[in-house]
Formats: sequence, C-alpha cells, structure tokens
Amino acid sequence: MKIITLTTDFGIKDWFVGSMKGIILKINPQANIVDISHSISDFNIKEAAFIIKNFYRHFPLNTIHCIVVDPGVGSNRKIIIVQTESYYFVAPDNGILSYILAEEKILKIIEVSSPKYIFETVSSTFHGRDIFAPVSANLSKNINIKEFGPAIKKIKNLPISSPIFGKEKIKGNIVFIDKFGNIILNISLQNLKEHIKIPNNGSLKLKIGSKTYPLRIVKSYSSGKEKELLLLEGSSNFLEIAIKEHSAKDLLKINSKTTIELIAST
Repeated sequence: MKIITLTTDFGIKDWFVGSMKGIILKINPQANIVDISHSISDFNIKEAAFIIKNFYRHFPLNTIHCIVVDPGVGSNRKIIIVQTESYYFVAPDNGILSYILAEEKILKIIEVSSPKYIFETVSSTFHGRDIFAPVSANLSKNINIKEFGPAIKKIKNLPISSPIFGKEKIKGNIVFIDKFGNIILNISLQNLKEHIKIPNNGSLKLKIGSKTYPLRIVKSYSSGKEKELLLLEGSSNFLEIAIKEHSAKDLLKINSKTTIELIAST
C-alpha cells in the first residue's frame, strides 16, 4: 500500500483537498493518503520548501510526496516528478524542491506531459485535481516513471539563504515562523558557537532594525521567564527565537522578511 502525502496552500474550507483525495482513491483505492499541511501561506513557495525539508525523510522508502503550492497554475511552468534514492516528489517546477536538490541524490527528473495519466479536460485553475492527484495516484500503482513524460536535466532551484558572519555577530534571515510564533532562523547552533563568544550565562543581544533586545540561550522552551526572549536549537536543527508559552513573533512584531542580528553581549 503506497503512501501519498499531500502538502498544499488550499486550506480546509473549500473542496480542493477533498477533490484531490477523491481522484487519488478513485484511481488507487489502496492508496494511503497522509495530510502534511494545507495551511501554508498563500503562494509562499519558500515556506513550503522549508516544510518539505522538515518532514519528507520521516516517511518509509518510496513514499510519494505530492506538493501543490503553485502560483503559476495555468501558465507554461512545468509539472515534474523527481525520483531520489528514497522518495518520489510530484510538484510544480517553481523552486519548491530546492532543499531536496541540496540534500538528496537525484535519480530521475520527469516533465509530466503524457495525457494518459491526467484528466482529459484540464482546468487552467485546478491542476491539483486534474494533474497532480492523478499523476500521484498512478505513480502509486507502480507505473514506470518514464511513462509520465520525457526526462529533463534541470529544474528551478531557489537560492537558500546563508547567514553573514562578522566580528562577534551574525546576520541572518527568518526561514519560518511556526503556529506558536517561534521564529526559526537560517543560523545553526554550530554557526553561533564558531562566531560568537558565548558567556557562561548564555546571554546575547538580538538586533532588529534599530532596536536591541536581551536574548538568552537555553535548551528548552520551558526554561524561560515570563516574556523573556530565548534562543534555542529547534527540531529543524536551526536556532529559534521563542518565548515561554507566548509568541515571539507577536512580541517583536516581525514577519518572515525581517533581517535579524545576533550579537555578543558586552
């Protein structure tokens, strides 16, 4: 029984996700469909790419990951199947698989073009139902990947941001803000240890624009005091700015485009 995961920005109010599941089960009633998230910010390719990075490898071998965050729906952008040593990814060619390209050994990339495995009439606004779902379902029936279209060598690859290191400071970007308001940075704990001398009390400074805030390094969310800004290594292996049982995002009034600096406490 093949597993098909679904990741979209469709939400759950409308019929979109349900339609995709119906198509998959009509083609392969034995498919095991797993919802990852349907609450990705509208059209946010970078956010989706980061979410994919953090879940895909926790599934059994040969899982099919179907991703539909597709602001180019109806245009001439490609729909692709990427086969790695361990998984299959069905996605738009818009950079959403950038982390996969960096982390996985790619075996084949196919541009979906065969009309045999998609709807006869394809809507220009709902490729999730008309292309992504039937392709994923047919793929789960062990149809050879070559049947879906021609092999291609390159797909779109978004730049993955890296921190900038200075003397006793690191400038970084926000890669994700989770539902609790924890702010995930593109900075690792190893980056921090290599470029900033950390005092025994774990105190640092957080600079956002012209404002500076005290920041304390901890191992868990529960280690903080009320409204104290914390810095810890999260499950994604990146540093997170957090507040015990509160939203760091709301306190700092920032968004994913904000640039931050971690500075040694003096």
